[in-house]
Amino acid sequence: MEIIFLLVKMIVFLFVLLYGANQLLRYLNNRTHQNGGKTLQVLERIAVSKSSFIAIVKILDKYYVMSLSEQTNEIIRELTPEEVQKYRTSQQTPQEIVPKQFSQLIQKKTEQLARRKRNSSNEEK
Repeated sequence: MEIIFLLVKMIVFLFVLLYGANQLLRYLNNRTHQNGGKTLQVLERIAVSKSSFIAIVKILDKYYVMSLSEQTNEIIRELTPEEVQKYRTSQQTPQEIVPKQFSQLIQKKTEQLARRKRNSSNEEK
């Protein structure tokens, strides 16, 4: 009976300990990311090979082109303010297909298919 009581006591203590550690880690995580974790951002990443990438990285208020791989990470160069502005404007105005253009494209293709079908049925007769 005494062993069961010690086992239950140990399991309860383990849960209390894990809960306390979890709460402490959450508190420390919130404290270390005071500005929302915005000090380092990978804005865009392009794969060069299976394990290496070229990326645009924002560190504090500066932008860098970096080479990222499993072995090393290197800064290739820092972007000028003009290049940063050009990059930002290209990100704000994405190229979209206008629904009207898409419907016109579909209509043209269906008309072409209908003509082909009529032509093939006329040739069979």
